[in-house]
Amino acid sequence: MRTVQAYATRDFERRRFYQASADIVKMSYWARLRVAIIRPLAEGLATTILIGMIIVGMAVFVANGTMQAASLLTFLFVLFRLVPAIQELNGSVATIMGMQGSIKNIEALLNRDDKPYLSSPTELFSH
Repeated sequence: MRTVQAYATRDFERRRFYQASADIVKMSYWARLRVAIIRPLAEGLATTILIGMIIVGMAVFVANGTMQAASLLTFLFVLFRLVPAIQELNGSVATIMGMQGSIKNIEALLNRDDKPYLSSPTELFSH
């Protein structure tokens, strides 16, 4: 702060700080918006694909007699029921991956290889 006061640029630095803060808020808003919109888009796409699979399956497999309609619908129903579980699993993996930096910091903190430790409680610390 002394450098800023010495050159009489406090107002300039204040405006620059406020602009940087506003930019961070705006980027955070857009990042959260993009993350929030992914799930509804994924569910809409999954539903569209499921309907397409039903139509194609009925037209190709059921019309040819290769498969019964009940078997096809049962398979697709089970497949569609698995989608939320898979999405939940992907969300958990994403959360864990987001914590990798913190986990690495904790691992480095708890690692004993690069830190001096006393081998005996009666030994004097020499560092």
